[in-house]
Amino acid sequence: MLDNLNITEGQLLNKEEPLYIAIRENQALKSDVPANFYGFEFTGTATPLHDQNGQVIGEIAVQIRRQSELKATYSIPISW
Repeated sequence: MLDNLNITEGQLLNKEEPLYIAIRENQALKSDVPANFYGFEFTGTATPLHDQNGQVIGEIAVQIRRQSELKATYSIPISW
């Protein structure tokens, strides 16, 4: 299932968002992203992209949504 993050072209990054932090600190990172950013929790990885001069010009990010399974115990009545 694919989830739409509702990100638009030109949208500014939240300064508390892991993507922003990875760009600011110029280092790859992996972080758990809380639901208050995009409406659901996920684990995100971010890697800065550099130009020929070593300047950060962008970033590649991958999000993996955590899946949780709800296990239920069923009681099936048996009649003899």
